[in-house]
Amino acid sequence: ELYNSIIERHGAIASLFGTPNIGGKLQKLDSSIMGRALVDLAGKGISGLPVHDSIRCKLEDEPVVIQAMKDAYFAEVGFKCAISSDTA
Repeated sequence: ELYNSIIERHGAIASLFGTPNIGGKLQKLDSSIMGRALVDLAGKGISGLPVHDSIRCKLEDEPVVIQAMKDAYFAEVGFKCAISSDTA
């Protein structure tokens, strides 16, 4: 019953359930995206601190960092993503 509820709630990714090493594959993808974004930023002279799936940066660098993350995601995955800002 629980499994069926999870499948129903997450139908868009249900076909991936049970895929061997899916967690490791997704972690590698996340790492590749972040690495690409950080290399791009370093080339622009911007420092960023990666924290899980985010990059901490100076407030004035935020628009460039967000764009670098979007570009890196698109380069690795092939479609656009939404990125939020936590500038509280």
